[in-house]
Amino acid sequence: MAIYQTIQDFINLALENGAIDTLDELYIRNQLLHFLGFNDWGEDVDKESHERDALILMDELLEAADKNGVIPEGGIEFYESALMDFITPRPSRVNHDFWENYRVSPEKATQYFYNLAKQINQVRTRDIARNIAFNHATSYGELEITINLSKPEKDPKAIAAAKLVKSSSYPACQLCLENEGFYGIGNKPARSNHRIIQLVINDEQWGFQYSPYAYFNEHSILLNAKHQPM
Repeated sequence: MAIYQTIQDFINLALENGAIDTLDELYIRNQLLHFLGFNDWGEDVDKESHERDALILMDELLEAADKNGVIPEGGIEFYESALMDFITPRPSRVNHDFWENYRVSPEKATQYFYNLAKQINQVRTRDIARNIAFNHATSYGELEITINLSKPEKDPKAIAAAKLVKSSSYPACQLCLENEGFYGIGNKPARSNHRIIQLVINDEQWGFQYSPYAYFNEHSILLNAKHQPM
């Protein structure tokens, strides 16, 4: 079946990203099969990648999972983020690779992190592309007006499900370090595939991340490790 090739291509991306090692391949395959609602494997799968676009693979896997009935009702956002976490390196690996690239140049480091964020759908490029922008020359310089269409409207099923979830103060807000890897509940967004670069500024611990729904190109955020007014 073509779906097994899709799963293999997805696993290949995890290997390329450093999310897993070659010794992890059978393990991650079995975890993915269970996650997607399969209990079999196609023996004729080609180990070479046939599709390298992570978002195309994501669409095909989500469609298969939906047919298998394993996506929780009203929980597609959370499930999608958890699926992409399979090809997302752990925070320690992302931070290690970022700072190794930084030794070459800051541009190389941020380009590595931004490209990864786009591939794993932490930066939601397809949603951002829906935004509309108008530019107008003024005596004060170029004025840009943006209509932000990238943030999706809440699914009525998701709204109904959120009302049944017990309220929680964790994470305290959407700009806290504790969001990294958070599955999401109710009105707390999915962050399973979310990664943050940890750094020190003026002897304080900070985090550097890219915004999932960008208001401008390579929209990034610096957040304090302490939940406090900024």
